[in-house]
Amino acid sequence: MRNDARNVTVWTIGHSTHSYDTFLDLLKRHRIEAVADVRSRPFSGYNPHFNQERIRTELEVNGITYVHLGTELGAHREDGSFPAHEDDTFSTISRSPLFRGGLKRLVDGARKYRLAMMCGEKDPLTCHRTHLIERALRDLDPDVRVDHIEASGMIETAHRFESRLMKDNDVDEDNLFMTRDELVNEAYRRARR
Repeated sequence: MRNDARNVTVWTIGHSTHSYDTFLDLLKRHRIEAVADVRSRPFSGYNPHFNQERIRTELEVNGITYVHLGTELGAHREDGSFPAHEDDTFSTISRSPLFRGGLKRLVDGARKYRLAMMCGEKDPLTCHRTHLIERALRDLDPDVRVDHIEASGMIETAHRFESRLMKDNDVDEDNLFMTRDELVNEAYRRARR
């Protein structure tokens, strides 16, 4: 089932060290129709089956659309125009017109397809697809939900991910004096230290 006009789900997946067949099985199991590659550098020295042209060809042969959005949504900028400190870099990137245009393309694509953002990291807790992109999506449109396809094939919902993020960063999820959004933002802040 595709997303309706208001409620949009974007899935994420890390290719990690999966074989191509395992990766394809994860996508098919969750009926993913399009993959948005958000790696700044769309290649893998350890897993060449995830190099841009090869993965594009393999996915399209299997009926899955591929688009590279790493120029817009990647965490690394080749032009050197961003600060060296990662927190400042993510903040600056998220305000750039290029990044905002990439977010719009991602959401527009997710309205048409069951779409997964792909990066290299297995765990979304350690990846820019959450620390940069998911946070910006939340600010852009509260109707966009981000769920994560785990290596096991299970789905980690946005809510479960946020709980894990808070726990891993010593933020009390039951704090009565802060909203859930404030708690999640504090967990992200602590994670970037």
